[in-house]
Amino acid sequence: MGCTSNMQGGYGVRIKLLLMLAILVLMPIASANPTGLTYMDSTWSTYDADDGDLIALNPNKTILASSHDDSVILFNATSLEKIATFSMKRVAALEFSPDGTLLAVNKGSTVQLKESIKLIDIPSLSVLDVGVLADDKATDIAWSPDGQVIAAPGSEGDVELYREEDLSLKTTLGGVHNVDVTCIDYSSDGSHIITGDESGRYAVWDSQGVRQGDYRDFGQPLIDCKFTPDGTEYVLLDENGKISSKSTDGSDKLTINVDGANKIMFSESGTRMHVVTYSEEFKGLLTYEYDSFLVAKRTTFFHRAEDVEFKEDANSRLQTLYVAGGTGQIALYLRDMIPFGFNQPGADLDGDLVPD
Repeated sequence: MGCTSNMQGGYGVRIKLLLMLAILVLMPIASANPTGLTYMDSTWSTYDADDGDLIALNPNKTILASSHDDSVILFNATSLEKIATFSMKRVAALEFSPDGTLLAVNKGSTVQLKESIKLIDIPSLSVLDVGVLADDKATDIAWSPDGQVIAAPGSEGDVELYREEDLSLKTTLGGVHNVDVTCIDYSSDGSHIITGDESGRYAVWDSQGVRQGDYRDFGQPLIDCKFTPDGTEYVLLDENGKISSKSTDGSDKLTINVDGANKIMFSESGTRMHVVTYSEEFKGLLTYEYDSFLVAKRTTFFHRAEDVEFKEDANSRLQTLYVAGGTGQIALYLRDMIPFGFNQPGADLDGDLVPD
């Protein structure tokens, strides 16, 4: 697996993509106005990449990781400049450690190299030697909040807990999942883990891998499951767009149906729930007041949203969105900011509409 930071591509392809980007810049301004977020820029992986549906943002929001054409690429989250590229085939999941020093990658294994989970050391920009064979098609892996354990679907089913230091097996969450596991999440204090699968089964476990009560059946295949930031509740999303919040004892709280919903995210405060949505009626991010499941904001995208990461302010208001749309670029949406003096009279030698 190699690391490089050079981009390649022909002049003709570059011109074509620049023209496409110019069109995209003009299209979304009106559609994104309900939240004040507007399409502003894109990362550039390579000039001929044709996929890109996974992204991850490190905890301090300075590095963006994305997957394109059998590569994992690190970008500066502010300037969008490429930091490094790592050759990894068939990447299925990306997840930064809680302290941001490691990026866990679940990638395709081979007959010659039977390992799927690899760790990228961020300070040295190198791939560590340790690796383990999990389910190499699993789309969700999760770090424990202390960064000591990685939870991932195992190669033989169930969910395995691997020690960070050498990726050795700590314990197995067994006896529940006999089909593909689709979602895993730790509570914020690390005391509990929730797992769900494509049959609709889900269960809550303690940090040692002991199931808390019987597993339950949601009725439809699950595609996401998340604890609330305070760990007192969790939310489940099925393939038909049904979203239900539940207390940790399993009792129902609120339920809504969101056509095309495919990912759930929470504000750091837990007061807002963001739902990535792609349907004929709406393509974008729906923001709900979590205590009522009422829509607070809508951010419309002009393209498909395969994955989304975000930055917010101290009041849980979205400031920046990073959106993977299945291409070689990650779209960047920013809250509109009008600088002091904008469009006022005066000498403007640099053409930014602000007097010098």
